[in-house]
Amino acid sequence: MTDWEKQLQQLSSRLHYLTDIFPDKHGEDISLLAERLALLKQEHEENPDLDIKSRISSLEDLFFFTECKLEDKLTPMDKVRIVRHPQRICLRDILENVYDDYTEIGGQGEHTNDPAMVIARAYITRHRKGAAYHQPVLVIGHEKGHGEEFRNGGSAKPWGNAKAKHYMGVAETEGIPIHTFVFTPGGYPLEEYPGAAQQIARNIYEMAGLTVPVIAVFSEGGSGGAEAIALADRRLMLSHGYYSVISPEGAAAIEGHLGPDGRAPAELVERCADNLCLTAEDNLGFGYIDGVIQEPILGARPYHFEFFRNLRQELIRATDEVVLRARGFAPMRASSLRRLRDNYQYVLIVRSTADGQIIASSEPVSLIRQTDDTLITRPSITVTTNNDTIGGFGFYDVNPTTNKRNACIIKWNLLDKARLYQPFVRFYYQEEGVTRYVDLLCPTSRTNSVTYTRDNFLEDLKNKLQADTLPKRYLKRVDLYLTCCSEELNVYLSTASQMGGLDQDHEVYNNITGGVGIFASRRTHLYKRMPSDTSLNSDNGLL
Repeated sequence: MTDWEKQLQQLSSRLHYLTDIFPDKHGEDISLLAERLALLKQEHEENPDLDIKSRISSLEDLFFFTECKLEDKLTPMDKVRIVRHPQRICLRDILENVYDDYTEIGGQGEHTNDPAMVIARAYITRHRKGAAYHQPVLVIGHEKGHGEEFRNGGSAKPWGNAKAKHYMGVAETEGIPIHTFVFTPGGYPLEEYPGAAQQIARNIYEMAGLTVPVIAVFSEGGSGGAEAIALADRRLMLSHGYYSVISPEGAAAIEGHLGPDGRAPAELVERCADNLCLTAEDNLGFGYIDGVIQEPILGARPYHFEFFRNLRQELIRATDEVVLRARGFAPMRASSLRRLRDNYQYVLIVRSTADGQIIASSEPVSLIRQTDDTLITRPSITVTTNNDTIGGFGFYDVNPTTNKRNACIIKWNLLDKARLYQPFVRFYYQEEGVTRYVDLLCPTSRTNSVTYTRDNFLEDLKNKLQADTLPKRYLKRVDLYLTCCSEELNVYLSTASQMGGLDQDHEVYNNITGGVGIFASRRTHLYKRMPSDTSLNSDNGLL
């Protein structure tokens, strides 16, 4: 087959793809492409000497223009059809194009070999100063294939989920990261085999206790079948994917408006898809996922090799971020506090100790800092009941009695009621585009006043933020080489992922001060901590 014949075949495949994605829409645009393609084939058959290469190039431009036009008009249901199409990328495409090598792992018996659940031990090769380091990764995912019926459309059976759970424990023992890929419309319906829901619950319980980094990538995530392998430290989603508690067809069936053929009308299915808020943008806005991986126009297909390179970089970046954010990694905590320090807003609040209800609060105030972390704001709040002032609570620059700088003073006028109220500070901050807050309780006493010194206040706030802004899970098995972790963290991670990982020898890592970070491991296990109290540069032996 000649090159131009392959090009014509690819154009025909793209035309069929558009026809399947938009079955009842954009007929004029798709018909125009079909007519131009049929005319080109006919002209070549009648005149073999025709300059077909230039004609094909013009037709490819027309296809690209039309695809860009249709991309802007995609609806949620269109994206559902994209992820279900046989031309959609599958797990095997990712294993072959994202990882440098992989070995698929079988089950322990006849019933544990579920074709819809594929598990593989893969490797990502990183290069540093001319040496190559092979990082092992356990890959777990649903395999839909390109139309293979025996894979049940990626719907895993209970023993497939049990197999995934078993090898999660293996990855935990070996101390290697886990990458999961969710490509399923839901669990396989097995009325005659009970225990499907229980197995999904056991998987979630297992993943909640893992101490190795877990990264989940969503393409099609439906119902509980997706959750069996979806609990992760970082959850990424392909831009044309969907993630929902139920499929649009299932939601339409619940509505009960079925046609003569037993199916819901297309208009109802379309409306359900809109109301389910199942797209990547919707899930990111709700906070269900941590990031979106951009795909080519109208979704990724096996020949989009640039997409696979981007996916590889995002996986490396996400894995490294999990390590850097691990609890107990002090440099990362310090970096988080520096990043959040100038973005605080706080509210003074008094809460009832009886029912926990907030009974008084101040307006949000920015936390302004000078040198030595001096608080220079003066918000205050007074708690009253039955026209009696119970107490005053506020921040002050100077304690008039001791002439020392303080952070918080509480004055109780009715000591017999002081135990009924609990003052605290609620700090609001922005992290990853989401408004979060932490509550810092203030000490109480049955004396006339309580002074909360500036140093104690800032230290307690620091500890509170460290505990609340970082993941609750942490890595017990560590084997890291340190490089940097400063306020340039985002730029560092972005460049690192593009270069293939944090172990790259690149000028962006030079002369970065104020922290430490990681290199890839040179040993069997992946992570190890190595402290450093020096500024990092290319001459100190760390780079």
